[in-house]
Amino acid sequence: MKDSPYAAGGALEGASPCISVCALDDDGYCFGCERHIEEIVAWPRMSVQERLYVLGALQARRQRRGGDGT
Repeated sequence: MKDSPYAAGGALEGASPCISVCALDDDGYCFGCERHIEEIVAWPRMSVQERLYVLGALQARRQRRGGDGT
């Protein structure tokens, strides 16, 4: 996570992993950012710690889907 562009706490102010490829799979996960619909909706109200937790899960979700995580 230290190599993430979101690693610095201040960078999370208003930051989002959204890449404007907004389409959900059958389980409610976005094909673009890999967040679940509930995480997308809650993002503006999440604390820095909550956002870091979600961001930490995205790499594994991309790999599971077959993406390279870049």
